[in-house]
Amino acid sequence: MSETFYRKYRPLLFKDVVGQKSAVTVLSQSLLTNKLAHAYLFTGPRGTGKTTLARLFAKSLNCSKRKDFEPCGKCPHCIAFADGRALDIMEIDAASHTGVDHVRELRETITASPVLGRYKVYIIDEAHMLSIGAWNALLKTLEEPPAHVIFIFATTNVAKVPETILSRTLRLDLRRFPVEIMVEKLEKIAKAEKIKIDKEALTVIARSAQGGMRDAEVLFTQIATLEESPIDAKRVALLLGMTTLAGSHSIIAAIAADDLPKALSTLTELKSIGTEMSGFSLSLLEYLQKLLFAAADKATAEKLIDDFTQEEKAALFSLAEKMGTERIVECIERFQEADRFIKVSPLPELPMEIALVKLIQANRAAPTQTSVDFAPKESPRVTVKPPKVSNNSEQPRNITPSPKKFTVPAVAPLEAANETTAVVADSNADLGLALRQWPAIMSHALRLNASLGVALSTVAPIIKESKFVLQVKYPFHKERLEQKTNRLTLDQAFVTILGFRAPWVVMTEKDSLDIKAASDLKARPAVIDEAIQMLGGRLVPEN
Repeated sequence: MSETFYRKYRPLLFKDVVGQKSAVTVLSQSLLTNKLAHAYLFTGPRGTGKTTLARLFAKSLNCSKRKDFEPCGKCPHCIAFADGRALDIMEIDAASHTGVDHVRELRETITASPVLGRYKVYIIDEAHMLSIGAWNALLKTLEEPPAHVIFIFATTNVAKVPETILSRTLRLDLRRFPVEIMVEKLEKIAKAEKIKIDKEALTVIARSAQGGMRDAEVLFTQIATLEESPIDAKRVALLLGMTTLAGSHSIIAAIAADDLPKALSTLTELKSIGTEMSGFSLSLLEYLQKLLFAAADKATAEKLIDDFTQEEKAALFSLAEKMGTERIVECIERFQEADRFIKVSPLPELPMEIALVKLIQANRAAPTQTSVDFAPKESPRVTVKPPKVSNNSEQPRNITPSPKKFTVPAVAPLEAANETTAVVADSNADLGLALRQWPAIMSHALRLNASLGVALSTVAPIIKESKFVLQVKYPFHKERLEQKTNRLTLDQAFVTILGFRAPWVVMTEKDSLDIKAASDLKARPAVIDEAIQMLGGRLVPEN
């Protein structure tokens, strides 16, 4: 049986280790100066070389003919290590040795002296799987181990390692490998194995591995076994299916082009090759995060986005320039909302599809100009004298003449408006026009801030005492609409639809009734109140 590439080409010297410069520097300096910690903790995602570095460090510790910090590979210890019979290096899988009894057995062997080398090295892989009882049993030994014992813990989930253990170890964080470094390693393997494969195809393999060198080497082994040379990118993509990066870029590009069929077909393709929607949602949000960096500050993004090839970076920056920060933020908000529902939806892809429909159709429907019904004027501030209104404050019927159709350009946000512009409340505003156009005003306000939907759904607009009154059912809806940012949103909607900001207020239905009752009481003659008091009567509402 042929050996997989990740085992066959595992680094045997520190100089062969790529992509983990900081960890290699710490370990090599410890060997050079002989300043060793009694316990090390290697943490990082899978396939980043934790176990490989632990074995290489253990091998160098006991090498009798070590050159600086590199093992010689020829001494009895190095030969025993290569043959898998090094008695002074013990690897323990914490996933199958999680209990207290296993730790007690380990403690019994610690006191024994090394067989060949200077140190007994215990490599505990998947250390986060140890139980709390096992950690507690190991704690005292870890704090004061014999001088000839060194522990090396490797874990992909450092959050599960107790703080008491973390404080007693030297922690080294291993990072995901950049795509360029992974491609370089795969090119060396291809050259050694005499496999003809395009660099673009190797890039597809590296991208599919998502930063894990071991995963990339395993994928390369599978492809080299299944395919005959030469191997091109199209063949690799067909074997591996669409990568999450390619899928993310394809979907966002479809959103930028308002191409709903393309976006939905891409999502369907991802589903057909077995892509988990929750995992893809995370990849999509990560891509949008990088897109936001690229749109906000290209220079900073160049430094932060280190796991993309130059071609992928170029595509990212081009897309960022086309979309702009506001559209990217809108996408992030929509897909964050979809991500919350993926796990509870009977169809995991459905929340993503809904988000795509909302993003693309809403953008198609968003008008650059709004048509409203009122007479045009030269000034950007449009005012129409209202008809005379009777004292009972009721809306007159059939008084306003049939208006002409006029196109009003979209205006800038109110935060940036000057106090001297037409954004201020217009005392001569045509409130009847505002009443007729209320559905359009409300629709535009919801487009600006969808979270107002519940509060606006209860609004019953009326005109009272030369003011446009938004009647709501509950006090908390009134408080919501009166918040500063929400008032600005409604002001923006009034100005965009009407060309002026009507003097509007928010009242609950109860407040409105109280005002009417107070008004009726004020209008009642004093003699009636005196009669009621003398006779002990009461007023009965008129049916």
